[in-house]
Amino acid sequence: MFDLSLFDNERKKVEAVNKVMVCNNISSRYGMILKQEDVLRIIETQELSLVEQERIEFGGTIIEQLIYAFCDSQFISKYEYAESMIKFVEIFYHYREELDEFLSDEEIIEYMQRSFNGPCQGSMDWLESSQLWILMKAIDERKDIYMDDDYGCF
Repeated sequence: MFDLSLFDNERKKVEAVNKVMVCNNISSRYGMILKQEDVLRIIETQELSLVEQERIEFGGTIIEQLIYAFCDSQFISKYEYAESMIKFVEIFYHYREELDEFLSDEEIIEYMQRSFNGPCQGSMDWLESSQLWILMKAIDERKDIYMDDDYGCF
């Protein structure tokens, strides 16, 4: 018997890849271009993160939003762009899980972008750990998460 779910999943994956590939129209202005195999790895990372965090996502624009947020960062080179995007996806879902709906996806991405380009100075490790702790503390204390020019460094 023919399994239609496999066809449907494959069709959805092709659609997801095509949506992300369109981002190259903007990111290429900054010298950042993802190949199809890069996009597949990023999507697989997203799927794995969703499974690990026991989450589901509707409408799936997180990858595109992350690309647009970080493609112009002075801290990312075109040679590490795909790996950086994979790491941003992992970090985003880590933030999403820890923040438990305190911030919208857009607010998380904005905070990540400002932090990465600001106090983190391009450090993924700082963004993933210390900066998340600073954000959670600010939310707990009901402080402005974009306090001063340090974006959360209090």
